[in-house]
Amino acid sequence: MSHARIVFLTLVSFLVGVIVGYAGVVAAFFGVGSLTGVHDKDGGAGMAVVSVLAPAAAVVIGSLTAVLVGLKLIRRREILPAASEQQNSADQRLLLGAIGLLAGLVLGWQGANVAQYVLKPFIFESRVAFRLFENTHKMLTPLGGLLGVAGAWLLKRR
Repeated sequence: MSHARIVFLTLVSFLVGVIVGYAGVVAAFFGVGSLTGVHDKDGGAGMAVVSVLAPAAAVVIGSLTAVLVGLKLIRRREILPAASEQQNSADQRLLLGAIGLLAGLVLGWQGANVAQYVLKPFIFESRVAFRLFENTHKMLTPLGGLLGVAGAWLLKRR
């Protein structure tokens, strides 16, 4: 199995995980509300689930799906005859680093969205909160990417 196919299938699994995760979280929220007879009269909880909780959960679910599928494909590739062990190891590090970077950037972006949601009530009262609100995406997205690559590196070291 070629590297391009592994990367493509990993990205497809991420997208499928995000879509299924988002739909699952939203369906679970409204399903539990319907089964228990609790109704969201003003729509605030539904809006919070649809715009904050479900996207964040979907990214986490999609990232986990991508990591699991990527690792499974890498292991399957290791079973097949390879050119050299050193090349396989380098390819695995590169692929895990790319997957970690992508997952970290997306999680960092979602983390910035959540941080803005938390900071929004305070932006008119505090200049610091306003500056943090303005720059959350600039700070948390690269930090998430860095943490994703570090996490992939630690995974490979095991």
